[in-house]
Amino acid sequence: MEQTIIESCIKRRIPLPEKIANAPRILKGLEGYYIAFWELSTDRAVGMGAGPIPWTAVDMYCKREGIVGEDYDYLLDMIRAMDKVFLAHQKEQADNRDAAAKAARDGPISQKRMVVR
Repeated sequence: MEQTIIESCIKRRIPLPEKIANAPRILKGLEGYYIAFWELSTDRAVGMGAGPIPWTAVDMYCKREGIVGEDYDYLLDMIRAMDKVFLAHQKEQADNRDAAAKAARDGPISQKRMVVR
């Protein structure tokens, strides 16, 4: 589907949609880890924010896909590393949203009155 959108944008001489233009570049051979990460992300606990991907989800994924030995350990390490970055990014976005909401509630500084005691 992305390829169709790209071709259409080229034909029409319009910019690519942001999500395609800014899509991550994945080195050859690492596509499987990227796919596994997003598949496993569906097992996250969600409450006040996204939780980490559970070890049990990775273990079940590996069993289903026949991933064993060093490949198992490597996939687990890759998923944990990607998850750490993903969760940090999610926290940063949540903090930015909270700061924007607080600024909107508080209003512009020029409208505040100074209280002298």
